[in-house]
Amino acid sequence: MAQFYVAKQRVTTQQRITVTIEALDPFGQGVARHKGKTLFVAGALPGEQAEVMLTEDKRQFARAKVTRLISRSPARVTPRCPHYERCGGCQQQHADVALQQQSKAQALSRMLRQAAAQEVAVDEVIAGQPWGYRRRARLGLQWQNKAQRLQMGFRQEASNDLVDIQQCPILVPELEALL
Repeated sequence: MAQFYVAKQRVTTQQRITVTIEALDPFGQGVARHKGKTLFVAGALPGEQAEVMLTEDKRQFARAKVTRLISRSPARVTPRCPHYERCGGCQQQHADVALQQQSKAQALSRMLRQAAAQEVAVDEVIAGQPWGYRRRARLGLQWQNKAQRLQMGFRQEASNDLVDIQQCPILVPELEALL
């Protein structure tokens, strides 16, 4: 009888560690180092010290989420959107606008440096309004049998579940009024 190879699923130990966030990656996740491994921490900002729980542990990197902030960054702000914690639409509302622009400029500079094989400086960020700028949105629809109603909203991060939203501060006012 033939045996087929089945890869063993890597077990995450739900390990809790304390790290200091060094930078932001292009997706707005905090970047830290732990035992020579790069650690991507959702919701963390540079300069913050946090207790995190590993959610994914690979050979070269790991992912984690913040369980407790030990020290807060001065760039941390209260998210304007009441749905920020659940909605998967925005990743950086917890960071002030200056830090968001700086991290995006660094990401652009890094990509240009890799493509051009030479140092490329991004001098100035051209930015519009921090709120009410988005003219396009991809909303999900879901029929709820028990309530006999149609639910509309953005999807939760890494999920098919919908967040029932009443407002979205990044949408232009004309679109937000339709919610």
